[in-house]
Amino acid sequence: MKPRYVIIISLIIILSLVPHVRMAFSIGTGFGLPKIQETINQIQSRAINKKINDEDKRFLSRLYPTLSVGAFFTFILPESSRLTWHYLYGEGSKTSINEKLFIESSRVIKRMDKLKSADKKICTVDFTQESDEFDMGHIKPLDAHFALYFGTITLDRLNKDTIQWTFNMPWKFPTYESLYAKYGSYYREQPHLPNALSLLGLGKPLVLPNGLGGELELQGLAKSFDTVTVWEENHKC
Repeated sequence: MKPRYVIIISLIIILSLVPHVRMAFSIGTGFGLPKIQETINQIQSRAINKKINDEDKRFLSRLYPTLSVGAFFTFILPESSRLTWHYLYGEGSKTSINEKLFIESSRVIKRMDKLKSADKKICTVDFTQESDEFDMGHIKPLDAHFALYFGTITLDRLNKDTIQWTFNMPWKFPTYESLYAKYGSYYREQPHLPNALSLLGLGKPLVLPNGLGGELELQGLAKSFDTVTVWEENHKC
């Protein structure tokens, strides 16, 4: 048998026998994705009605680790991958986030500029000011879109040449109850995860509701945690 046929047959066997690999293949390529999307939609309906069953838990226990590992191997979502894994297995321990995700997000840049303007007007050592709570993630960079949530920024003037930034961002998914309380609807905050077919315009992206991420914690399958990211910047007022 020719080597290429051996490889093809081996891949077929792996895809048919290993659920995580089969799921990763569908999520990454888009082939077979409608079935996964249908399952997600059904689990969402049961979660809203508080009727999650053991089979649903097993599916979610495969889905989120698969997404985390898949994001890691894309090489463009390293922090999203790490934080998702930490949510699943970190037992709630505090961590920090790569500062590049913040300083490349347009939403974060606007808040930082606002705080710098306030600092410039006063320009005294020990000046401190905190932003409002806002959604830090945005479409660009892509890693920030999936890794960043709601948090606050604090600027501290350390001396005439240096300021310190402190980013406090709890990594906590909303529950369906909190979504309804906030928006009057259970069906908000539903990010779209692209795949090969959707990027080619030949299929749809995977819709993964943030509410299911909150359901993970309610079911004891994950644990939210705090992130605190601190760095200094040379900035004369």
